[in-house]
Amino acid sequence: MGNTRRLGIKHTDSTKAKMSASGLGKKKPPKTPQQLANMSAGHKGYVPTDAARANMAAAQLGRKHTEETKGKIAAAARARWEKQLGHTLSNAHKEKISASMLETNKKLKAIKG
Repeated sequence: MGNTRRLGIKHTDSTKAKMSASGLGKKKPPKTPQQLANMSAGHKGYVPTDAARANMAAAQLGRKHTEETKGKIAAAARARWEKQLGHTLSNAHKEKISASMLETNKKLKAIKG
């Protein structure tokens, strides 16, 4: 169950500063394929509890993307769409698709009531 010898003992601020300074500027070596496989295996099959899910949701609540980030997300989505098609759609074609989707959404809302 881990180290229990220092349980309840807190590092002083000066000790924390020394530990921080000792690690500054040092690069960690890259992980080996075996380490990556072990980490992957350790996470496989993990299903968070309902309480954990609620905590994760609460942590993200109220967080909003900036306008810059929204633009990047939109650009990436457009690039993905065009890559799948293999060509760029004309504006007229995009408007047709948009109109069709709006019409479909109206029909779905009418069905759901």
